[in-house]
Amino acid sequence: MSGVVQFADLLDVILLELPGCPSVVAEKALARAVRDWYRDTYAWRQELPPLTTEPGVIAYLVTPPQCTMILAMDGLVTESGKPFNDNDWVYEPSREIVFEDEPESGVKLTPKAVLSPSYGSQGVPCDHAPRWIDDWSHGALWYLRMQVGTPWYHPEEAEHQRQLFRLSILNNRNAQNTGYRTGDLRVKPVRFI
Repeated sequence: MSGVVQFADLLDVILLELPGCPSVVAEKALARAVRDWYRDTYAWRQELPPLTTEPGVIAYLVTPPQCTMILAMDGLVTESGKPFNDNDWVYEPSREIVFEDEPESGVKLTPKAVLSPSYGSQGVPCDHAPRWIDDWSHGALWYLRMQVGTPWYHPEEAEHQRQLFRLSILNNRNAQNTGYRTGDLRVKPVRFI
């Protein structure tokens, strides 16, 4: 990932809420919340390096950016920007795009992937953090407040944070479904003449 903000740099809100919580514990909770949030929202969509079809080849390896994992494949796009026929290929979790039939040779296709930070990733893209840090913090606080035997254990507050975290996931899904538009989405009737 280029332009990464480290999880350690995003801990202010969490550590203010939980005095005495070691930053390494808070960082692990935040990383878990971020991975869970991306898994449930599919919010991180990115084009991967293009591939060019070759004669006799039906399976192509796709490589996500460093420290990320592919959750799903959002589509293949041709050089002209048009979607490639979705019924002709599948994505195998082994990081391969597999075509049902051998595609025409020499076609350049750009895979569009749904990504998440991998386990061991130390951060998220810089442009994601300001947009979603509050949502991720709710998830981290939920996980931390559920740690039995710690001074910050508080099941009622954990439930509150869980609800805020789940609500943020639903809100993000809704925003994606509307194309992140905030205007009036109602249909305006048109008079037939």
